[in-house]
Amino acid sequence: MQNCLTCSEELKIEKLSCTSCDITYQGEFRLHRMARLPKEHRRLAEQLLFCGGNLKELAIKMELSYPTLRKYVDEMIMELTKLQQADQAEIENILARIESNDISSGKGMRLIQEINGEY
Repeated sequence: MQNCLTCSEELKIEKLSCTSCDITYQGEFRLHRMARLPKEHRRLAEQLLFCGGNLKELAIKMELSYPTLRKYVDEMIMELTKLQQADQAEIENILARIESNDISSGKGMRLIQEINGEY
């Protein structure tokens, strides 16, 4: 679940737990931008991968014309580009906060790694 069932706003992840060792991490966590794509774009990306990136094969599988599928892929790319730009703006904000000693460099680097999906 990515959005609130009541108001549809994005949900924040604040707690992660390991089922193996019972360790719990609490804080504010961010989903990678691919996970923040709208549901229909995530499904399209998954199907595209299953088809080895072959749009013609995917169009047949999804019973769509190639131009219609291409339109959907272009919309997905535009949405992903917006998310990437927002992430880059957030990274620049974090770097400015590190520079002004508003946050520690360690915390800032952890946040940047999280934004980039490196955690």
